[in-house]
Amino acid sequence: MPHDHDGEERRALQRKAYGREASLTDAEARRLHELEHALRESARPEATAERSARTAVRDTGPVDGARLDGMRAGEVQPPVTRGVLDEESTAAASVAEEPMTESAADEAAPGIWRTLRSHGKPVAVASAVLLAIGLGAGWALFSPRASDIPLSAEEVERKLELYTAQKFDDGSLRAVARDGDALVWFATKSAPEPQSCLTLDVGEQSSINCVTDDEFATFPLNASISVPSDEGGSMGGSSVNATGMLTTAGEVMVAINRWNYDDSMLDQFEGEEKVRAQALIDEGYQPGMSLIGHFRGEPVWVADRFTDTGSMERCLIVDVVDASKCAAPDNSGKQAPIRLSSGDADDSPWSLTVEFTGWGMPYLTITEGPTGGSLVVIDTESGDPIEVQVPVDPAG
Repeated sequence: MPHDHDGEERRALQRKAYGREASLTDAEARRLHELEHALRESARPEATAERSARTAVRDTGPVDGARLDGMRAGEVQPPVTRGVLDEESTAAASVAEEPMTESAADEAAPGIWRTLRSHGKPVAVASAVLLAIGLGAGWALFSPRASDIPLSAEEVERKLELYTAQKFDDGSLRAVARDGDALVWFATKSAPEPQSCLTLDVGEQSSINCVTDDEFATFPLNASISVPSDEGGSMGGSSVNATGMLTTAGEVMVAINRWNYDDSMLDQFEGEEKVRAQALIDEGYQPGMSLIGHFRGEPVWVADRFTDTGSMERCLIVDVVDASKCAAPDNSGKQAPIRLSSGDADDSPWSLTVEFTGWGMPYLTITEGPTGGSLVVIDTESGDPIEVQVPVDPAG
């Protein structure tokens, strides 16, 4: 029979091995294996029967030689004593006679030893077992998931605001990534069509992008924010980008990237275009601008800038006519097309439209109308010249 101090040592090592934070050394693991092996060996039917016999001898006083010889030979004799002790010894012996697997021995052996060694009521043993099971089940059912991101009170309030403003599906909104002051949320929408949405919050700024579930299954989902520098001014600052994609198991995986704006961002441009890009930065546009085409030999740009309220807007800039037009993303994070066109009085009407892909990449469409011809006619009566505009057939 294992000594009491062995049981205490085993239980202490089991708590370290199977508790919330396993922290066994190699030596402790070997020792725990030895103690558990000894416990399993002691729970075998032959060993248990012999212990029952010894228990009966110790607790009932002297017995005759024949009975003692039978006990030594492994034959279990009925105990002589009466009352509670008789019932406990008989119950322990009956349990030991049943076949027991190794896993069952691990679970049942401590209960058997408590029954054999204790003279208390069986209900106390059952209560202790139920208490242990209850504690284990409670931790398994109510412990937080490792993937959960703890939220502050302000972030919990922000979560409620997003539910109200964006009409996300109930229970779908959750925080999926954090990097410093950047927090990324993921949610789904059912109306007007199934959509997946990524929300990036950085300080007081926010960017939301939603795409259909079919698009999200094929392409990454992006949201980005430009953060001004602490010193203020148009130059400097950083860009924060969140990219979400689906794993092969259908789980959402999110990466947060940051990069700082500096003078090297202008190295993508050359000559007069580089000079013009610097001039746009001086006017308040963010350095991460894009040259998306040319119209009548001059550059066409897309650039971001902060409004007076601190929100971000995207602008179409057409150098040849020295004009620009800006628009902010809508509530779903979608950037609507931006269009610049000539007035009706222009002799050569034109239209420039920049649209954005699901990834947020811009593409430019240029439309120019035909130019009407003119004809000078001399009035035969007065002799005065009359200028007549002759429309041109669009079909040629």
